[in-house]
Amino acid sequence: MNRLRILGGALLFALIGTGFAYVIATGFLSFRYGLNGQYLDWTLIARENLAMRYKDPQAFQIIGLIWGGFIILSLLFSAKVLTESLTTFGRAHWQSRRELKANTFFQKPGRGFVVGKLGAPKGRGKFLCSASFPHCLLVAPTGAGKGISFVIPNLLLFQGSAVVLDVKGENFELTSRHRRSMGDRIWRFAPLDWDKPSHRYNPLDRINALPNPDQRQMEIRLLAELFLQTEDDSAKGLLDGGIDLFVACGIFAMERGTPTLGEIYRLASAGGDKQKQYLSYADKVQSPAARLMFERLASTNDKTLTSYLSLLMTSGLSLWSNPAIDRATETSDFSFHDFRRTPQTAYFVAPPHDKIRAVAPLVRLFFSDLLSSLHSHLPGAEEPWPVMIMLDEFDMLGRMPSVTDSIKTLRAYGGHLAIVTQTIPALDKIYGEDTRLSLQGGAGVKIYLAPSEQRTKSELSAAVGKTTHRVTSKSKTIGKGPFAGVNISERSEDRDLLTEDEAGRLHEDTVIILANGQHPIKARRIKYFDDRVLKPIFLSQKGQLPAPDPKDAEIRDLHGNMVRATARIDDLSERVQSLSQQRSRIRPVLPEGLLGHGSQKPDEVKQSEGALVAAKETRKEPPTLKRMRKVNMSIRQEDMIGSGDDNVRALSRATGEVDQITAQNDNGRTMVAAE
Repeated sequence: MNRLRILGGALLFALIGTGFAYVIATGFLSFRYGLNGQYLDWTLIARENLAMRYKDPQAFQIIGLIWGGFIILSLLFSAKVLTESLTTFGRAHWQSRRELKANTFFQKPGRGFVVGKLGAPKGRGKFLCSASFPHCLLVAPTGAGKGISFVIPNLLLFQGSAVVLDVKGENFELTSRHRRSMGDRIWRFAPLDWDKPSHRYNPLDRINALPNPDQRQMEIRLLAELFLQTEDDSAKGLLDGGIDLFVACGIFAMERGTPTLGEIYRLASAGGDKQKQYLSYADKVQSPAARLMFERLASTNDKTLTSYLSLLMTSGLSLWSNPAIDRATETSDFSFHDFRRTPQTAYFVAPPHDKIRAVAPLVRLFFSDLLSSLHSHLPGAEEPWPVMIMLDEFDMLGRMPSVTDSIKTLRAYGGHLAIVTQTIPALDKIYGEDTRLSLQGGAGVKIYLAPSEQRTKSELSAAVGKTTHRVTSKSKTIGKGPFAGVNISERSEDRDLLTEDEAGRLHEDTVIILANGQHPIKARRIKYFDDRVLKPIFLSQKGQLPAPDPKDAEIRDLHGNMVRATARIDDLSERVQSLSQQRSRIRPVLPEGLLGHGSQKPDEVKQSEGALVAAKETRKEPPTLKRMRKVNMSIRQEDMIGSGDDNVRALSRATGEVDQITAQNDNGRTMVAAE
């Protein structure tokens, strides 16, 4: 409509210019030929045009210049009048196909995020791929279809490694077989799946492998500050004390050969007198820094120490009171350091939305450890594979400073990050507006699906920009004859290219894409089950899901029980020795009647004291501990081959023997305490 109006206006101005040119040219000829100037012959040019061309070519050329000049001037004037006001307030517009091609959105999928397509979901339209922008932010409320239009299509197309927060496990079920057929190793980390086995992941493995003890201490503190969070600002001082306890227990756990969060939980929450317990840790730990922290904690009053421990537990560590979480994090079946070297896909299967906050501390640890592993060094020639990171339900995971800090540098380390959130205010509540704006700027591409929240609609409308449009008003003059008529006036004014009302009423298949430094894009969302490219890929998946072998999981659980039993027996043995030493220093004071006449002790007392003195002098290892070490050495994990029934039976027998030894040790401890 605007083009027709501009074309009609240009023709009108051209006709006016032609009329002026005709009048000037007629006057020029009348003056040149000495005709009567009072009465111009308006037919002169039309009548004498051909004769003038041959008899007076100079006059003919001058008339042509007059005519052409006026037409050009009129067209220029019309262009200024008709278009100047349409760009006064804004130039925002939806990108055309030519602009999309120039901005490299038609690249082959696989190296960047697929963000939408042109045409209907079932049509042959091209995919829009953000290969020029490594990161993106997807804003989509619940039920908007972010899984079918973004997460699953990218898991089916991306060439490289992938790490996905998989809420409810649907992405694993729908894409893992295809990614296995692409050559990826598949890992399913599902610590709270009660029915299916899970691979294991220990966030302390990377730290424990560091050669420098000072660096290990720093990394443990960074890890603690990352996942131990509280929403109460007034409690942050107490949380610092809890973090000191976490760091000290982490160092001690590594020295004991059990670098797990479950061990940190057990060390920190051990029953009894906390001051005496932490003081005993200070006597045993070798790290001077950890010893100092334990001594400081041991000298803290009961009320403050209880507050430290309580806040430490409620901030995230209590998650490891669950045996399933403890087992799933006691060691690692995969390492993020290998994800750029060979293509692998890890699915963190999390519970549904209403329970995801319960496992949020572990999610933060998981993905922050991934980012730390990628940032440890720039990828070399032997690490050609990019790593796609999908962070769904980002606004429900708590603060993740590792994400906001690394989004601007992650591209150089081979990372492609996609953040999925439901609304803009949800991000502002956690990070604040300034950090959220920085996060959006670092994302490069912002994708909006059917926004429903008012603040989000307002943000989207403002981000799309303003355009200028012409407003026409009509007024009618009442009267008859020459006094009757209609007056038409036009003016230019600004308008949002996408108003808030229009943003809230977008079709469910419409996706709005905002790329840094470019005009907005209005496209259609992808539906993998209807798409001509993705549907055959999805339907071609065959075979069983690449889940962990249940027998392997049983072996790992048995071995974990062995490790925990060994640690428990070591603790019990140390306590028995300590009690023996204390008992040897105490001379029994018995009533004279019990000793009888002449200070003769009963045989039972002599035997007991002799055994305790001998234990003190020889400092020999208790027999039960020797048997335990023998059993443990015979079933070390590295000595086990395969994952068959024989190994299961062997470990079961060994576990039974450990239980028997543990029971004997408990009985021994009870007897010593009774004495």
